[in-house]
Amino acid sequence: MSKQFSLDQIDELLRQLELVESEQRVLVVGAVIENQDLPRNHDIIQIGRVGSASEISDEIRVDIAVVVDQVECMSKTDGMHLLSKLRDLTSNRVLLVLHSGNWTSGELLALGFQEIQQQAKRPSIDGRLYLFDPNDFHESREWNNTANWANPENFNKFRW
Repeated sequence: MSKQFSLDQIDELLRQLELVESEQRVLVVGAVIENQDLPRNHDIIQIGRVGSASEISDEIRVDIAVVVDQVECMSKTDGMHLLSKLRDLTSNRVLLVLHSGNWTSGELLALGFQEIQQQAKRPSIDGRLYLFDPNDFHESREWNNTANWANPENFNKFRW
């Protein structure tokens, strides 16, 4: 059994990683102990463990989703569906906390997740941290712009 997190620990994790600003909405999926001791600057929506991605409402839209102790207890297919739904429909960014080694970095990289390995910023927690952030995922390429498409120097010189 993996270590359980409280909402205060999730709040502190997001603050340390500088992933959330005040007044943002946060969705927490997985086994997390509810703890109302500290006031928070953002709205936290907590969903316990789910059996499939269909259990998360399509109407929820948040700034970041945090998945803790959830995909380890699901099949790979169900876990991929859950992470894809959170990534594509529910949230702008997804933070995944993995405790067990049944998911490889390659499988998560295929879903667009990058492992957080910044030791200076990384909080002391058990497990591996993965983040999907579309701003970091799509790197701009020099060749992928209109100036380099289809030999622009040949426009109006030749007919193809």
